[in-house]
Amino acid sequence: MDLVQVQQEAPVGRFSLDILATDGPERTVVIENQLEATNHSHLGQLLTYAAGNDARIVIWITREFGDEHRAAIDWLNTRTREEVDFYGVEVRVFKIGDSLPAPDFRLVARPNTWSRQTRRTASPESEKQRQFHQQIVDRLRKNGHTNVTRANVEWNSIRSDVPDSRYFWWIARGQPRSVQVYLEIRTENSVEILSSLEAHKETIEAELGTKLEWKRHGKVQIILPGRDASINDPQEKLNKTGNWIFDHLLKLKEVFEPRLKQIERQSPPEAG
Repeated sequence: MDLVQVQQEAPVGRFSLDILATDGPERTVVIENQLEATNHSHLGQLLTYAAGNDARIVIWITREFGDEHRAAIDWLNTRTREEVDFYGVEVRVFKIGDSLPAPDFRLVARPNTWSRQTRRTASPESEKQRQFHQQIVDRLRKNGHTNVTRANVEWNSIRSDVPDSRYFWWIARGQPRSVQVYLEIRTENSVEILSSLEAHKETIEAELGTKLEWKRHGKVQIILPGRDASINDPQEKLNKTGNWIFDHLLKLKEVFEPRLKQIERQSPPEAG
């Protein structure tokens, strides 16, 4: 996972979730931390937070996992819908000599990732989509983007050199037909970053040769105009769509990366 924090103490009704995060554009992550050993009340809180945020990934971090709660996480992983994953993690703190305390995380409960991935990609359409994305990933790696290794079925991305920013692409399975490439920024000051970029909107769009969609909704997305396409298109058209994604992904990064780095250099350091 490549987690981006959205909010600490995120409200869920009259309760507060310890950490709300994301793993990509469509996977909400809830993380509940517990100082003592697991108990029933925190298991209930965990499920409340997961439901309140429509979470795809649920992580319970604690000092010690009881056997009954480890079994509960395993049961949830076998009984809930396939796109929701539950993790149980124990944390310890170690010191060696006069060193600072260091955390050590031990995974004690997790989904059977291999069997779930097999089920998710079992359909011919899903496998075709994964192969389509993998070809783009392979080209990106040859182009120097070595931080992408395996393609997801639904969406994929490459990291920006600036924290909490990524360049995404995806292709539709059916209707509406569309393929998109966009920059996404998820930081506490993402709106301020967008305002700084929009000050040069005309120049940026001139460099890209097209108008952009500038969206604010908790996160910031700067989106290239979509292209009519579907994973069910004939192979010749799919090849052209793959070329379009590759070219526009690199062009978007070429135009925005130096500007993002400049904004990062100008930002004052965080307190503490």
